[in-house]
Amino acid sequence: MKIVLVCPPSEEFLYQQIFGLTVPPLGLAYIASVLENGGQNVKIVDMPAHEMSWSQFKDEISRIKPDLVGIYCAATRVRQAAKAAEIAKNTGATVMLGGPYATLEYKSLLKNNSQIDLAVLGEGEKTSLELVKTLEDGGVLKEVSGVAFRNGNDMVVNPERELIENLDSVPFPAWHLLPMNKYRIFHEASIMTMATSRGCPYNCEFCAVPAIYNRRWRGRSPTNVVDEMELINEKYHPNVILFIDDFFTIDHKRVEGICDEISSRKLDVFWGSLSTGTDLSYDSMVKMQKAGCFILIFGVESGSQEILDKMGRERTLESIRRSFKYARKAGVITFANVVLGFPGETRKSIRETMELIKEIDADQAIFFRAVPYSDFSLEELNQIEREAYKEFYLRKSYFVKHLARGIWYQSFKRHFSYDLLATYAKWILNLPSDVRRL
Repeated sequence: MKIVLVCPPSEEFLYQQIFGLTVPPLGLAYIASVLENGGQNVKIVDMPAHEMSWSQFKDEISRIKPDLVGIYCAATRVRQAAKAAEIAKNTGATVMLGGPYATLEYKSLLKNNSQIDLAVLGEGEKTSLELVKTLEDGGVLKEVSGVAFRNGNDMVVNPERELIENLDSVPFPAWHLLPMNKYRIFHEASIMTMATSRGCPYNCEFCAVPAIYNRRWRGRSPTNVVDEMELINEKYHPNVILFIDDFFTIDHKRVEGICDEISSRKLDVFWGSLSTGTDLSYDSMVKMQKAGCFILIFGVESGSQEILDKMGRERTLESIRRSFKYARKAGVITFANVVLGFPGETRKSIRETMELIKEIDADQAIFFRAVPYSDFSLEELNQIEREAYKEFYLRKSYFVKHLARGIWYQSFKRHFSYDLLATYAKWILNLPSDVRRL
């Protein structure tokens, strides 16, 4: 079967402009790998990476003439996924959607979009392969776990598929199907992403992960993780590997095991963690830094303990302060993820958040709008987001301090790549003008 997997464009975020960030569609690359191993003919069309217009996408799908088109659908890509589905359906392909939004909102997607035939719910690897084989053999869709589909005027929702217990059994992503030279951070540094684990046991109100993975966390073994890092490093030589786990540091022993494995192989690799807990010890951060970690991204979310409690975040302001102090002392560049406009948020609590991220002296801050659930209007949220970026980055003290700190971390704390150092320094130099243009 000829299959095309599509990553449609997303609604644009300010942080993508500021950080010059384009990352590969990791989930599609995993599914493509499983399908290829199952003997299928697979292509991935990453529209954002190629800066592909809709007319170019239409031409590409018409040229390939796929039997099946699978489209990634997140909350920020719903309209775009529906448009991609319509184009694919007009070529005669069967159309399936997957991803977090498709998992949680499959009923509305199938009801309101006749061009969508199927939705894959939850983890897609095993389901996609079984679904393809069923379609090829003319089998019964009702027997494929983890699928919802339209049957005439009725909607059929099959039983939930069990989660993959042994993540080491999942083949590495099909990187060869992606434009590896297109993925960047800080506009010019090459980046690769990895998922060393899946799921999270917590139940934060703003996060879809608990609903998708039933509040279960599963981790890959340190050996398996570093095998992939080594392969990526040898084949693609990225400046940075970013772990985009839902919660990377939940198992401290596993994190230390990954660090030990990197160090024992003398792997010259630089990496970061997208989801870092505030319960890491200083010694753990030092060990991570010595193993090549140079970025830790913390979910600060809010500077108001009241809002943190409403979010269901099981952390305190004091634990946030302590984590940033430890990370800075360990020589790691820190990012603070912040959610603006969570239900119950006020101008006062937003002010508390801004004061906290300046107090903890985060190197970088990423602001997210709590849409569509905020008590603020979208127009207000957009303005709050822009004001937050300008307040944080256009301080007189920020520019010199953080440029110097970045050079110190990378040049003296550890012998980081000078290419990465130069790119980071150049990005910092251009940052004020980029933020002023928001």
